[in-house]
Amino acid sequence: MIPTIFPHEIYKCPLCSITLQGPSITEQWKCGTCNSTVTIYAEDHEGRRHTINRLRPSEVSEDFLVVLPISGFQHIHSIIDVTKEDEVYRIALRNYRVKRYQPDELLNCVIGGW
Repeated sequence: MIPTIFPHEIYKCPLCSITLQGPSITEQWKCGTCNSTVTIYAEDHEGRRHTINRLRPSEVSEDFLVVLPISGFQHIHSIIDVTKEDEVYRIALRNYRVKRYQPDELLNCVIGGW
């Protein structure tokens, strides 16, 4: 069973052009067939819809857009800096603060709307 963050999520592979279900998605949120990053069509409690990717801290960089699950899509933050100290990633979010992430934690990165 894959964990959901938003009340409504649909998982699709952009290369295979298919809707995916739990067993077809790897722990790294890649398509089990082609290894492409899974696109998630998500809707929050207020009906706001965006497409997101779930990425590890090592996969993000400056200007990526991040949504924190506690706020739904009401607040989307731009990454202004990513640094690695020891084995912890420090990610500075515009108009928020610096958050610390372990290497295996996932960030919800907004890539568009639907």
